[in-house]
Amino acid sequence: METQLLSRLRGPALAPEDLDSIAASIRSSPTVRLALAGVKAFGRQGRWQESLSFLDSLHECHLQRHLYCYSAVMSCLEEPGKWQQSLALLCEFPSLAVQPDDMAFNAAIRACQGEWVQAFQLLELMRAQQLQPTAITFTACANAAAAAAASWPAALAALDEARNLQLQMDVILFSTVLKSLPGEAWTRALHLLQDLRRSLQVDGVAYAAVLASCEKASEWTAALSLLCEAVELALQSDSFSAAVISACSKAAEQWQRALLLSQNETASAIKSLEKGNRWESALELVSNMKGMQLQVNEIVYSAVISACEKGEQWQWAMSLLQEMQLEQLHPVVGYSSAISACAKASRWLEALAVLTQMSSQQLESSSVAFNAAISACRRSWTQGLYLLQTKRLLALDLQGMNFGSVVSAMKGSSQWQRAGQLLAEIWHIWGTDRLQGPLGALEGVEVLASAPGLIAVFKPSGVSTEEILGPLPVAAVSRLDKPTSGVLVAALGDESAFHLASAQFAAQSVKKEYICLCHGFLGPPGGQGRTKQALRRSSRGPMEVAKGDGQDAETVYEVLEVFKGPYTLLKVIPKTGRRHQLRVHLASMGRPIVGDLLYGSARENDCGLFLHCQCVALQDAAGGDFVVEAPLPAELCKILEGLRESQMSGSDPGAEL
Repeated sequence: METQLLSRLRGPALAPEDLDSIAASIRSSPTVRLALAGVKAFGRQGRWQESLSFLDSLHECHLQRHLYCYSAVMSCLEEPGKWQQSLALLCEFPSLAVQPDDMAFNAAIRACQGEWVQAFQLLELMRAQQLQPTAITFTACANAAAAAAASWPAALAALDEARNLQLQMDVILFSTVLKSLPGEAWTRALHLLQDLRRSLQVDGVAYAAVLASCEKASEWTAALSLLCEAVELALQSDSFSAAVISACSKAAEQWQRALLLSQNETASAIKSLEKGNRWESALELVSNMKGMQLQVNEIVYSAVISACEKGEQWQWAMSLLQEMQLEQLHPVVGYSSAISACAKASRWLEALAVLTQMSSQQLESSSVAFNAAISACRRSWTQGLYLLQTKRLLALDLQGMNFGSVVSAMKGSSQWQRAGQLLAEIWHIWGTDRLQGPLGALEGVEVLASAPGLIAVFKPSGVSTEEILGPLPVAAVSRLDKPTSGVLVAALGDESAFHLASAQFAAQSVKKEYICLCHGFLGPPGGQGRTKQALRRSSRGPMEVAKGDGQDAETVYEVLEVFKGPYTLLKVIPKTGRRHQLRVHLASMGRPIVGDLLYGSARENDCGLFLHCQCVALQDAAGGDFVVEAPLPAELCKILEGLRESQMSGSDPGAEL
């Protein structure tokens, strides 16, 4: 009977109701072995409280309380977030007439991941009860410290104490401490690794941890040296080369060191350069590979085309695509990146040509490639509509921004009736009044308004869009620059809400009004103006006015007030939604926004960017108007008050900024 029950308890995929039935059978004839197996089975199902009730019922059936059983319950609580329950149970041991041993304490300490103070307090309590800590104990303490931010000195202290006690050391303890070390402690990490090599057989985990510290500190020479050591020791880890490449990329002019690495690792180096908008370096890296007669594979080609796409270098992307084709290489990722590069430059003919080549090469049509191609057709609504219909026929995932892009192209060609029909189709597919909304208060966020499928929050200056929306149950459909304040709209609910909102933004159907203060004079109050200048990514800064290919951008403004200085207060309406559009357009007119250290001049004082999103208007998922306003923040109002006072007194208005 006991053997059968043990077999069932230790078997895989035991249903909760089956475990309850077995527990009832154990009560009729309890043994320590069955009790221990039962506790572990409850623990595997996350039912540690029921495991305690189970043990209490066995005690009532005259089974003597046994330390092993209660230590097993402690083991059930080792996962993060259960440290309070673990400590509470440990404190109950005396009342249960059970004396905790080192295994029970170790289990409690392991539950304290990230709670390193509690872990070390348990270590002291363990000593007070005349229990000898082991290497496992100190590993658990080090792990608790390693999981907490900025507590790596505590992890080092655990290692030092274990060594002072002359305990038998293991690689796990060393590796745990090494993984906790930040970039500034990279020299300490190197010394610990050398100590480890002298006393124990080192593994790849330890080397990966030290390489990570060197990468954080951009110590590329140390990283390369460690990589050579790891190769000599025949150690392998996917993170080795990635850490070395990243360290080389961070250090000025050391990205060439990546040429010493393999094809896949070179692709990682190019991706690192891509993140820093260093497409020229990515091109030079590939050129040097060819000069050294190293083969460039499809992974490397795809990576460098992607880097050119991020840098909005469509000519280079197309040139590399042709080179790749001559090598008989046809990765879908490379083609999709080339189409996206053409889309950013509004080169729709070239984008369609690449999409056609994918079909001729019998490559699988990807939603990413079609999305980019549709986006490229901003100046040809007929081609955009054709691609949208083709995407439907191929049963590819339809997205709201696809419809929005075509609607925008139709508006640009004055096809108002067709644009209205396509917008109506968007609501037919995704519109509903059953989406979530309105929403109540959210902790740490000022909710301005909510409606079916939409929510608007106030974004203060100095906080990124990602920081505001990240903790919320929403999907981002637009963003505000970090120094910009005001109304921030997000989709609320399921995917339908996201598609509806993103379609409106892509169709340029969302009306946004900004208030900004700029340097210089732009006309008397009531005066209006308009600027239409295409924008593109710049090698010197994030964005610039495009002299050739670029994304269409249009801005309308109205003068609200003029101050001595001169300064001009504007209401600004972006007709398109390009990155940094308002800031670049005004700066290109010689009227940069006050506080714009990126596109402005050296005249700035420490006043912050005077740019505020005052109003956003669009439609919610039920078709109702969703118009949200946010008043000017107090710090910007104070600047205006100072300018008005200076205007009256005749003093220097620049002092108020």
